[in-house]
Amino acid sequence: MEKHIYIFKAETGECKIGVSNNVDKRRSAIEMQGGKPIIDVFYTSKCFNSYEIENIMHRHFADNRLIGEWFDIDFDNDN
Repeated sequence: MEKHIYIFKAETGECKIGVSNNVDKRRSAIEMQGGKPIIDVFYTSKCFNSYEIENIMHRHFADNRLIGEWFDIDFDNDN
């Protein structure tokens, strides 16, 4: 099934990397459940290998993992 890969940046600076069929609905759910306002949203077009790509991203940023799918990543830094 095709899904989007998303990165949500919370007001507190943490980023969540995940997969969803409906990015807007997922954003609302995360904001309500976690109490963290989302200030930036990045997402792909729907793709067949979304879970594979998500897993690659989680492994790539493993050293920056805070908890679960939340990471300490500074996407605004060019370095």
